[in-house]
Amino acid sequence: MTCSLAKLWVSGPVILLLSLLVTFSPVSEAKTHKVKVSIEGTSDTLGDNILAHIGKLNEEQLEQPQLLQQQLEKAVVSAARAIGYYHSQFNYRIDKHKHKLMLTVWPGPRAVFVDPILEIHGDAAKIQAFTKAQKRSKLKAGKPLSHRQYDAYKQHLLSLADDYGFFDAKFTKSEFRVDREAGTGQPVLIFESGQRYRFGEVNYAGSMLDDELLEQLIPFKRGDLVSRDVLLEVNRNLLDTNYFEEVNIERDLVRGTHTLNLGVLLQDSNKSRYEVGVGYSTDYGTRLRFGWDKSLVNNKGHSVSFNSEWSKPKKELEASYNIPWHHPLNKYIKLSTGYQVKDVEDSETELLTSAISFYDKHDSGWVFGYSWEFDLENYRQGDEDVNHAAYMLPGFNLGHSEIPENRDPARGHRFDSYFRGSSRALGAEVAFLKGYVSYRQLMPLINHKTLLLLRGELGAIETDNILKVPVSRRFFAGGDNSIRGYAYESVSERDSKGVIVGGSYLNTFSAELSYRVLKNWRIATFADTGRAYTNNDEPFSTGVGFGVRWLSPIGQIRVDLAHPLDDPDTQVMLHIAMGPPL
Repeated sequence: MTCSLAKLWVSGPVILLLSLLVTFSPVSEAKTHKVKVSIEGTSDTLGDNILAHIGKLNEEQLEQPQLLQQQLEKAVVSAARAIGYYHSQFNYRIDKHKHKLMLTVWPGPRAVFVDPILEIHGDAAKIQAFTKAQKRSKLKAGKPLSHRQYDAYKQHLLSLADDYGFFDAKFTKSEFRVDREAGTGQPVLIFESGQRYRFGEVNYAGSMLDDELLEQLIPFKRGDLVSRDVLLEVNRNLLDTNYFEEVNIERDLVRGTHTLNLGVLLQDSNKSRYEVGVGYSTDYGTRLRFGWDKSLVNNKGHSVSFNSEWSKPKKELEASYNIPWHHPLNKYIKLSTGYQVKDVEDSETELLTSAISFYDKHDSGWVFGYSWEFDLENYRQGDEDVNHAAYMLPGFNLGHSEIPENRDPARGHRFDSYFRGSSRALGAEVAFLKGYVSYRQLMPLINHKTLLLLRGELGAIETDNILKVPVSRRFFAGGDNSIRGYAYESVSERDSKGVIVGGSYLNTFSAELSYRVLKNWRIATFADTGRAYTNNDEPFSTGVGFGVRWLSPIGQIRVDLAHPLDDPDTQVMLHIAMGPPL
């Protein structure tokens, strides 16, 4: 016993030392290199397909020639047959030093489609989308055989069937008769669409809104034919109201009557939304913005919002309350009140406004607006005393726009117009009728890289004395979105003291050509011209220049250098603006 303990006592440190040496001794790990595969003797299509079937190879696989041969054979044969090569052969060689595998493929003759039988039966045969798919099918006699095209055609018909409400559609015959020796393949596809489904009941759950209001957002009537576009419109309409946090639409097929019932599961939005922003433009300088809105106030779909903007020349507050009139998106009444203070050039205005407006958006995209406004305005020009005005202002708006929602739209347009008027009977010091029309058109020249932006404004005020019309209703020009090369609202007629007084008429025109030089950058050159005047002898003011457009993640940022042609004291003026071009 004593002897064994002594041996154990001596061997203990040795064992510990050996374990430490093993633990801390460097272990060389074999580094596995990836193998680069190259293919010769095939088209790019077949070569890419073979590479996709092979996947990734490493050096260890090169050391197992039997398994490697099987893997390559399976990849080449599968990839080749998928696009009609049934007699392919190959060999390969390995360069271990360069970690390469060179594959040479002899695909042989490619099989072709022969005598395709493609038939569509049922109501779908009368729908253009199906007949067009049949005519444009790549399964044509004499064309190179491809299993992908065969599968794609089948999937396309089934997808169309779902889009158009043929929920019982199926292939009564689906065969691909391949004769490898003859090098031919005959697709036989008999498609039976069955009867097209019609919309049935729509049931709502989860929302406090009245069903009568929700039904206005449904763009179909019971008995209308089902289509995917209409279903997408239902979902889009519900989300666009901002009434809901979540919208889920469940389908319930009643196969006996070929009816599609919908279950609309809604989660109301009970949260208030806040918006805080900082911007900059040459017209306003640094601009701060705060907004708050609650999109769902009650079961009638009313909403409320508050918005404010602050900049050196202009401070503005507005609160509004919206009431749906039958349709929450297309027809609504807006009750609003606002307060504005503006100090630009020689004019100072303080304006308190209350208004009731009605908006009606048509399916054609035209928006009609009717308003009745009450204004309290204090204004002063130059060294004159403050003038006070209180007047009613009935008005009419008409607009239409198509503006793609992306940072760099290639085309689009925007049309805006309004007509306002007042009289002594409505409180005005002098009767006046004001009309304004603006139009912007964006279009590509040759390609998307080169764009032309055209802009024009026309305005007129019919009155006996423009100087009796409140300053906020007169016309001024100049600035980032008017005539570049001139300060904001600095282009107008002046009185005998040189004070800007505003004009009875407005016309401005602009042409801008831009070219995309990098992914997120455009360069531009432009010419702007126009005037705000009462006397027709007033000359046009024209600015020309160039600039850059940064297509930033938050939108387009425009930086321009403009030279005013009729102002010898100003060599160049910097203009900075943010937002879409239209």
